[in-house]
This record gives sequence, structure tokens and C-alpha cells, in this order.
Amino acid sequence: MMRRRDLCWRAAGMVLIVNACAVAVLAYGSASALFALPAALAGLTLAVQGKRVMQAIRATRHGHADTAAAIHLGRRRHGRSG
Repeated sequence: MMRRRDLCWRAAGMVLIVNACAVAVLAYGSASALFALPAALAGLTLAVQGKRVMQAIRATRHGHADTAAAIHLGRRRHGRSG
């Protein structure tokens, strides 16, 4: 079951994708269309991974040498409390 926070992150990803695609279509041939690709890729990542993206960024920012282990530990902790 998807929690509300995860659903919000995934919805934000979808909004990024839609906006990036709209900019790419409306600015076809313009230099601003180049900015649509990174936004669409970021939105796709958020839409697929949800809150795990922010958890990975937080783990990296706080100096975890092994980000995957930090994410796994967070999931295990969350599973016990929920």
C-alpha cells in the first residue's frame, strides 16, 4: 500500500513530466526545449521511485559511504514501526 507521502512524491514527478513535455512541445526548436529533458528525466525518476529518491539524496548528503545500505536500513526501520 502506498502511503500519502510517497504518493505526493510520485505525483510531483508526474507534474514535472507533464510540464517538461508541454515546454518541449510549445518551444519546439527553441533553446528552452533543451531544459525540458533534464526536468522530464527527474520527473520520471520521482514518478517511479517516489520518496526513495529523497531518501537517497539525504543519505548521500550526510556522507553515507554506502547509500544502498542506508536506504535498506531505512526500509527495515520503517517496516518494523509500521
